[in-house]
Amino acid sequence: MGAGTVAAIVRSVRDRDLMTRLGADHVLLAGHADLPARLTDVVGDYGADVVIDMVGGPGLADVLAGCAVGARVVNVGRLGGGTFVIDLDHLALQQISLVGVTFRTRTADQKATVVEGMVRDLVPQWRSTPCVH
Repeated sequence: MGAGTVAAIVRSVRDRDLMTRLGADHVLLAGHADLPARLTDVVGDYGADVVIDMVGGPGLADVLAGCAVGARVVNVGRLGGGTFVIDLDHLALQQISLVGVTFRTRTADQKATVVEGMVRDLVPQWRSTPCVH
């Protein structure tokens, strides 16, 4: 889909194996004390340009620490918790855009539009990468 290096941070070995089968270049396990350093090893000193975060919670601090200047972080899930402390100085100095999304406030028509786009843009990719989860 045009991405350069794809890195995934997951919470289990099962998810790590799934992300590897789906084509992630690097898969890291969340919760390790050295996660920020390992993420820097993967994305380099430059940092990640785009992050899609499914977990939220305190782990989002590690994600933000690994972001490039001008990065865009989209939080679409809160499996790790809905709150944590954000270092606003880091957010401002790195010029990171943090966007939260949810389907709870979407109309049926808006949800249908998203599904149509997913079927058009993503399903062909999945068909070329068989995976059973």
